[in-house]
Amino acid sequence: MIPGVPTVYAPEGWPSTPLPEGTSVEDLPITSPYCVNQSCRAFREDFAEDEKKTPLLGLLEYGTWTVWFYSFWVILFTSIYIYGVASDSIRQRRKRSHKGPYKITPCDKTVALLRFWTYRRPNNRFTRKLGLLQISYGTLTLLGFASVFFSIIPWPQQRYLRARFRFGSPPLSVRCAMVIAALTPLTIAMAGKVNVITWMTGVGYEKLNVVHRYTAYVIFYLATIHTLSYMYLLLIVPHLIAPVQDGGWSMLNKLYANQARELSGTVLYFVTFGLVSLSIPWIRRRFYEAFKYVHMFLGTSYIGVLWWHIHGEYMSPNYIYATVAVYLFSNTIRLFHRHHNLRSFSNLTGFPTTLTHLHGNVTRVAIEVPKSMAWKPGQHVFLRIPNISLLQNHPFSIANIPSLDKDRSVHEMVFLVRRNKGFTKMLFEYNQITSVHLSRLSSELTLIPDKTPTESGKTSTTDLNPPPLTEKKGLKGSTPTATTAKTRPTTNPRHTPITPPTPSLSPPIKSPISPLPPHYEPTYTSANPHTPATHPPLRTILDGPYGTHHRPLHAVYNTVLCIAAGTGITAVLPHVLDLARRLGSGDEAVVTQCVRLVWVVRDARWLEWVGKEVFDGLGSVGVWVEVYVTGGGLGGMAGEGVRGWKGEGVRMYYRRPVVGEVVGGCVVEGRNIVIGELSLLDCIVPSLESG
Repeated sequence: MIPGVPTVYAPEGWPSTPLPEGTSVEDLPITSPYCVNQSCRAFREDFAEDEKKTPLLGLLEYGTWTVWFYSFWVILFTSIYIYGVASDSIRQRRKRSHKGPYKITPCDKTVALLRFWTYRRPNNRFTRKLGLLQISYGTLTLLGFASVFFSIIPWPQQRYLRARFRFGSPPLSVRCAMVIAALTPLTIAMAGKVNVITWMTGVGYEKLNVVHRYTAYVIFYLATIHTLSYMYLLLIVPHLIAPVQDGGWSMLNKLYANQARELSGTVLYFVTFGLVSLSIPWIRRRFYEAFKYVHMFLGTSYIGVLWWHIHGEYMSPNYIYATVAVYLFSNTIRLFHRHHNLRSFSNLTGFPTTLTHLHGNVTRVAIEVPKSMAWKPGQHVFLRIPNISLLQNHPFSIANIPSLDKDRSVHEMVFLVRRNKGFTKMLFEYNQITSVHLSRLSSELTLIPDKTPTESGKTSTTDLNPPPLTEKKGLKGSTPTATTAKTRPTTNPRHTPITPPTPSLSPPIKSPISPLPPHYEPTYTSANPHTPATHPPLRTILDGPYGTHHRPLHAVYNTVLCIAAGTGITAVLPHVLDLARRLGSGDEAVVTQCVRLVWVVRDARWLEWVGKEVFDGLGSVGVWVEVYVTGGGLGGMAGEGVRGWKGEGVRMYYRRPVVGEVVGGCVVEGRNIVIGELSLLDCIVPSLESG
């Protein structure tokens, strides 16, 4: 016998009729419903034999194996993350001993080959229908290994049921239960925008969400086996049929009446079913706000009901303790390191916000944030504007980089939001009646002004923001580009946020491009309290920034190619501006020699989303911009409306981009990286045609 292991599995009070007088319990056969404990010799002998065949303590190891399995991957990715951060930090501090391309080593080629497979994403009709375009082949490979593991672990060891239910829980159910309990801390560790796994590995929640949902599906799969399973064409329901087989329906009824594990297990199974079924992409996309709050409620209920179900069952409570610890640690990180609105009580109501309505049903959202709030290229923020929608919270990519002006106490965080349904529609239509024209826009994105050498050897700067910054040492040498080589000026451009020229009091001049219908006329809504408006000043509550850790492009790659379509410019423009700023600063840790931005738009008027001034001067520091206008008619033929864009480093094309020209003309010897989707170069027009 096993010390501490209970030996009575029949429900208390079963059978309901008393043992006939004069009958000895010691001599009862095992088939008797009264032979349920150690006082019956047949029970002692059969229980000992059953325990020898399938020891209960051996089944507890399945949870341990599961922990070792996912701990291996977590430790592996954590080690890679720490190594990458450490090596990149050393690389940035170390001065370059020579200029020129990075020397490729066999290790680099191996890593590149591995990335060639792991970074690619399936793009076909089947994956688009299932919504798998955001899952890379690397993620699919990892989930494939996990699927093999979780498909094998419950089944190899035979004896799925015990000889009698009164001898203990069915082995198959115990194996599944231990794996479920072991997976629960991992599921909670990946839940939420701020979580322990992101903190350890640097992988953003948006990528971990795929693994989080997969783990939940595995738990549901194992829970179903724990309750029902088909084998050899016979229905075997371990925790429901087993007691019926042993003692009839009266035993099962008594188990529920006594509030045994069967009752709590039934509640837990339906909670798990609700979590999984309501997380189906079709439901989640259409009812996201309802899904979010229901999911949080059911997730919390799951932990509570699981505690009710497994409390006192050997090792299982240890996994609950681990789950609670992970949950508390994740929320501690979120409270002190991520939610910037909690840093100051004055910002609990949000930050001042300005809306600008642009062509193409796009709204420019500019938020004044404290200087202490910093972000990196490629990150995003969740926006909540109570005046527009009190409860809705939506993620948007940050379209600019922080200002370096030390004299300012605030800087702008800019977003470009296309009008669709729901929140984005309300945002676009907000306060249009009291808006003024776009020409009164008071601020622009962070950019690099044009600064080119003159005949006298001095430099002329197109600087629309008078306060100067400290001059920095320039770069020497030439910069290879996709078409021609431009010589960098010995004096480098300064970097400062600039604003468009102050508008005159005369009415705004119409664009040479035919005006849009009145409903889509570019308009401007100000959150400045001095601007008259019928609505109260807008304030936005920020949650973030969030995003997967990226290696410093300027210290790793010789060539950076950024590809964007439409509002996708918000994802790559910060990278371009950051690289341009570093190229012009004279930093000796910068190894990047060529930066190329390819922006595909359907209408030439969409260029106003960013503004010509943003691209001015980029060519002088080795940044080249190619804009492809693919739409016919007005946008594709009216070249007069966009001639001002054809400056140094900026080229306009009225056609579709070609992969060979874009990639082949940019990739040079050394390390190269592409940010964006190469598939946009082949099939960008159909997606843009839909607006």
